[in-house]
Amino acid sequence: MTDVQDWEPLEIRPEDVGTRPGTAGLVEYLKGHPGFGALLVENKAVVFRDFAVPESELEPVLDLLLPNRLAYVHGNSPRTKVGENVYTSTEYPQELTISMHNELSYSAQWPSRLLFYCAVAPGSGGATPVVDGVKWLASLDDEVRQAFAQGVRYSQNLHDGLGLGKSWQDTFETDDRDTVEAFLAGSAAEWEWKG
Repeated sequence: MTDVQDWEPLEIRPEDVGTRPGTAGLVEYLKGHPGFGALLVENKAVVFRDFAVPESELEPVLDLLLPNRLAYVHGNSPRTKVGENVYTSTEYPQELTISMHNELSYSAQWPSRLLFYCAVAPGSGGATPVVDGVKWLASLDDEVRQAFAQGVRYSQNLHDGLGLGKSWQDTFETDDRDTVEAFLAGSAAEWEWKG
């Protein structure tokens, strides 16, 4: 079995790369390193620490790090949209645990990169653990991997505003059924409307 615990993301601080804290310093670094994508692939995760990027100046950083951001449409976690394809973290109570997962793996389209931004550092805890997916998969028993080798089927039941979890309107960010049906048709999903 492979140890999935023996990996740490690359950490970059302003003083490590000869720039200054703040949005300008991070943007300057990213523009000066067009090969950042290769660095990210090599390290699998990068943490930018102490750059002090205010939320109001996050957009140029996002444009450089995630040039083709996906909307969280069809996501099943309760989140609030706070910008152009920018969402809060899952809004479950902090005493609940969210299992390791691949973001939007149940969807027909998923992000090639994720970015987590901390606007207010917590007094304690607050870590977002990440795992090397290749090592995690290798750590599974052969019989588990084989059981899912042919794929899986996801079923989702969405209410119309009264019930637990997200409504179909919140999930698809619209109250227009035709828009939802066009999205689902584009993702090769099967669906039916019920009373």
